Amino acid sequence: MSSKVKYIGLNQRIPFEVLDSAVHYYLEKSVIDKDYIFQRMQEFTSGNNRANKATTYVVQILTRQKQLLDLFEKAITNISYSSLRLDDRKALCLCLISLTYPITYDLLIALSQGFKVQRQISKKFINEKVMSIYGSNRTVDIAIDALL
Repeated sequence: MSSKVKYIGLNQRIPFEVLDSAVHYYLEKSVIDKDYIFQRMQEFTSGNNRANKATTYVVQILTRQKQLLDLFEKAITNISYSSLRLDDRKALCLCLISLTYPITYDLLIALSQGFKVQRQISKKFINEKVMSIYGSNRTVDIAIDALL
């Protein structure tokens, strides 16, 4: 009997602005340019190691969701990605992250359960919900912080 292990895989914050510009770049040129992403990442992170690690995550997101991005590119042929509303672009980026790192989806479920019954929720509540799925360890806590 095999058990399914949940994959976390994320321990560094990915700024929306960087992922958004990387998606825009890919949709325009059909190329994942790691150097471009690294340059943008350096604007939001301190230190080359952190920027490099976060760049790797963005490249991973784009690479794993390449088929989806290609379909999306065909769907918006007559309009530019940048002309989409900011909320729509944020939703697309969130979907790409959720598809690549399932802990994101589980975090969104925990947030929705909490906000369904009250206006504010504590980080402790979020941690308890997500850690009930992934186990209580430092990696999960770091991933939650990165995603929030």
